Amino acid sequence: MSNLLTSLQNWYKSKCDGVWEHSYGIEIDTLDNPGWRVSLSGENNKKNINIFLERSDKNWVSIKADSNEFVAYGGIDNLDEMLHHALIWIKNEKIVLDD
Repeated sequence: MSNLLTSLQNWYKSKCDGVWEHSYGIEIDTLDNPGWRVSLSGENNKKNINIFLERSDKNWVSIKADSNEFVAYGGIDNLDEMLHHALIWIKNEKIVLDD
């Protein structure tokens, strides 16, 4: 398993307490354009993020997050990048963009 997936798995496991997982969690879904949607919920006091990068029709990322929820959309090849930003949000670190 990749480090990104292992880290997300560990975050999810750390949150599960018999109650939390019934209302919050991680969702990874596909888009029909094609692309990806990633959302994480159930956090507190995280940094707000508002990013839109369009490098090409197939290489783009849109991320909106507030203190409780992270939502990202991206192109077909951007899933890894989106998961990376989700982990940065979980850790409450500053996002550094690589155009």
